[in-house]
Amino acid sequence: MDVDLIRDILVRIEGGQRSFSVLPVDSAQALGIEPETKLTRQEAKNLEDHLNLLDDRGLIKIAFRSGAGSYAIDGLTLQGRDYLRQIKG
Repeated sequence: MDVDLIRDILVRIEGGQRSFSVLPVDSAQALGIEPETKLTRQEAKNLEDHLNLLDDRGLIKIAFRSGAGSYAIDGLTLQGRDYLRQIKG
């Protein structure tokens, strides 16, 4: 578990970001898609794992996951807001 990545994700959601792409750049290029982000395969997997972890722990609410590597986020839960306040310091 990467606490810095968790903090980054929660801050981005708090700031209004509602979608995340977990499609690695090499997969996007192979599909002929312009990647939203320039993530390596490992970075994409790490981001996906942490988004799922945050949802499983009740800190964020995922609206849906697409097969194309996109996550739509409803936002932070009350637990997520409390946790973010704690880790912001």
